[in-house]
Amino acid sequence: MPKAKKLSISKTSITSLKEQNYKKHFDTVDSSFAIEHYGTYLIYRHTGDSTNLHARVYLSLANHVDFIKALQKKGSSTIKPSSKINKQNVLDLFPQYSNFIIDSLLQIVPENSNVSTIRECLYACGIFLKAMQKNSISLEKLQDMTNEHQEIVWDTILDLKINRANKTHLTAFFNRVSELVPHFTSRRKAGRRIKKPTKALPTTTLYQLDICARKELNYIINRAKEYQQWMEEFQKINLFSLENLAKTYFDNVDLGNKGTSLNLIIKKIAMLLYNIDLRCWVRCVSPSVFRYKDGQQEEQHKKLLMIAQDGMNITINSEKIFAFWHKELITDWPFDRSIKECYKTLFVDEASFIASNFYKLGLKIADYTSRILPSMHEIYPLILYLLIRKGVNPEVLRSWKVHSDNNGEYQLGDNTGLTIDIHGIKSRNNTRYRTVIQHNSLTFEYLSFYLKWLTPLWERSNQNNFFLYLNFLEPKNNCVSIWTRRRFFDSIKRSNQSLYKKYLITDSMGEKLDSIDHMRLRVNKNYTNYLHGLTEYERQLKKGHKHINTQIHYENCAEFKEGKLYKIAKTQDKLVGIFSGKIIIDDDPKMFIFQGPLANCQNPKNPTFPNAPSLQSDEICSDWLKCLTQCSQSCVIPKIHGPVIFAWIKYMEEEKEIFLSEADWEKEYLIDYQAALNTIENFTTFEKEYALQEMRHYSTFVSKKFQRIRKLNLNEVEHDTTTY
Repeated sequence: MPKAKKLSISKTSITSLKEQNYKKHFDTVDSSFAIEHYGTYLIYRHTGDSTNLHARVYLSLANHVDFIKALQKKGSSTIKPSSKINKQNVLDLFPQYSNFIIDSLLQIVPENSNVSTIRECLYACGIFLKAMQKNSISLEKLQDMTNEHQEIVWDTILDLKINRANKTHLTAFFNRVSELVPHFTSRRKAGRRIKKPTKALPTTTLYQLDICARKELNYIINRAKEYQQWMEEFQKINLFSLENLAKTYFDNVDLGNKGTSLNLIIKKIAMLLYNIDLRCWVRCVSPSVFRYKDGQQEEQHKKLLMIAQDGMNITINSEKIFAFWHKELITDWPFDRSIKECYKTLFVDEASFIASNFYKLGLKIADYTSRILPSMHEIYPLILYLLIRKGVNPEVLRSWKVHSDNNGEYQLGDNTGLTIDIHGIKSRNNTRYRTVIQHNSLTFEYLSFYLKWLTPLWERSNQNNFFLYLNFLEPKNNCVSIWTRRRFFDSIKRSNQSLYKKYLITDSMGEKLDSIDHMRLRVNKNYTNYLHGLTEYERQLKKGHKHINTQIHYENCAEFKEGKLYKIAKTQDKLVGIFSGKIIIDDDPKMFIFQGPLANCQNPKNPTFPNAPSLQSDEICSDWLKCLTQCSQSCVIPKIHGPVIFAWIKYMEEEKEIFLSEADWEKEYLIDYQAALNTIENFTTFEKEYALQEMRHYSTFVSKKFQRIRKLNLNEVEHDTTTY
């Protein structure tokens, strides 16, 4: 808790505030420090004739203490001053926002408010400023507030761990601001009661994203590896050797560039390091004709020309040579961006050196620095690729941590020899998620490279988050940032270096995308698992979902729904054909209809549900409990089977109350229960209402304890294939 101290607020700003808002929250009853403290207290009620109680709520503890002591001297108060800063002392908690606090609260807090209303406003202001402080945003006055600031607060709110009451106070705070600041619109934080399903991205869009992510990753990695090769070559040479300096200087003279700024620098470096003047002549008449002061100077020139034959030209005419110079002059970039001490007399600063040379080369600074260490734009393609391929939540990826092994190398997850097992945490429910990556996969190659590439960031920042990147908006001594919440994706969207500006990525309607909802990628992964043949329960386990409703939330995929509707339509067409006489069952064995309580069967000799048994020629499937569990032979007629299905669902729900543990119930009924829910999802409102009315006739039927027989001999079956 910060200590109370005297506020350093400019007298000019206080005077200006007094002139503008003199009647607002000014203590007209008690004159003690009324003027001196104006702006650091708020009046919570008109005092009238009362002189025993003061009417001030102080924003500063130090000023509050002074005021109470003044009252005690008068003998008009026995209140003891507090010794600790509390949540209403916002001027002490956020001294860097003192001007904003005074300017805004005098306007936001209504006059004649009761003390609780004022304190609630102060608590909300504290939450707002804490979010601003966390995101390094400065504010000077109320009119500086924008809708973006509001969005940042709501995005940061989970990290601040505030209660529901404070969220209400924050909403009221923003409502009041919207009345005072033009173009500011108060927005309530969306609650969790109504959770709209997240729609999956079209598979065509997903395919484009996957290709673009891999293209960009390969591009980034190849450029970074090329820079690393340059640095390996740099370590083997002495860039500013006398041979190289002489070679460069004399080559430029031969080209008629003797007076260029580079040659002047080369000449100064040679004098600085070797105390040798490379311009060892009086006058250069032409590239091959020189005039000397004496024979000694001519001999010196010949000697340097011989030395230059063993050197290389280090004129900055390529990105590679620039990288050599940059490494030589600024050895510890980006953590120390100052010119090396011995060269400071030759160069103004890093920025001017980089800017002037990159202008000549026609290069962009961001393109060069991305070779050395990644910015958010070099981290994002890896994030996107992992979200697509692994189907985890962004918050799980953000929780990935690295650790150092016995050799001092950084590792991600546990290496099993064939795979690496990475454990992440979903903070909302404190659930651990395990991601397995095979050694012989492309994903492993990408992660292995980034583990080596990011090592300097982990070493210098003392952070162990896997997703770190360079952020030049931060101070020079702290240029490493951690991938945080939604603001990261918002920054990507706004940047000119965005992946979506570099590549053409379209939606199903052909419209160009400039960003995506990254939660939708997890829904697509669920559909991929479905296509791979995973059952509902297996997909639920793979996603780590504890509740069925959550799993259904992840089936909001256009292709998923279209697949279901296609199967239903196909079955309905066949039924219409049978009932209309166009298809004769006896003529088409595949259309043999086997009547069951939950569904009819098109071909009971060929069940297709997961782990279906192989039947002999004289056997048929009679496991009607599996009809709804991904069996393509099943045919549900809502008016016939709907009441039984609803009764079956009710029976399983009643059984859940009887079982000793939910796990036992899930083992027995979960797959069947989910299958039944998925089936009735496609019923019309009328069909559902009819089924609910008629389900009572089947309650006894579904409560029977059926023996599940998967194989029956056709010779033993006459009519009913279910045994009691």
